[in-house]
Amino acid sequence: MVVYTAHVPAGTAPRSDRDADKVVFVKDGFAWSALIFSFLWLLFNRCWIAALAVLAVSVGLSAVGEFYPRLTDAVGMVGFLFSLLVALEANNWRRWSLSRKGYQELGPVTGSNRAECERRFFENWISGSAAVTAAPVPRPSVPAKMSVTPGIVGMFPERGR
Repeated sequence: MVVYTAHVPAGTAPRSDRDADKVVFVKDGFAWSALIFSFLWLLFNRCWIAALAVLAVSVGLSAVGEFYPRLTDAVGMVGFLFSLLVALEANNWRRWSLSRKGYQELGPVTGSNRAECERRFFENWISGSAAVTAAPVPRPSVPAKMSVTPGIVGMFPERGR
């Protein structure tokens, strides 16, 4: 089972046949190509900030390996673990980049492969099913103002305790 999230740019007409080509599908989970080609994968998917961060870490690791030859094994292991982290988070960084560009997430779509996910999404998109409506992202509620009683520390209701 594969999970994709569907994203559309702001201003896209809802459930429009002519705007269907603007929908971007982002796979959920591990990105094998990002494991091998981290920096290039991020550039190809237009994740500029993440690509700069990966480049900075890679240059830093190379500098540490160059100046401290005894640490080459450790630097190699840290580099591999960093590439693993990039591969695990690459698709989330792509979602984040899309949201920074004004794309709105419509929701997840599941299927056995990408083609089936796209087919399911567009069947619901065209038919007007409620499953792919753009819902606002829930925000955690924060109290407007918290009252503080002087002299009370922690959860104890009596003074001086």
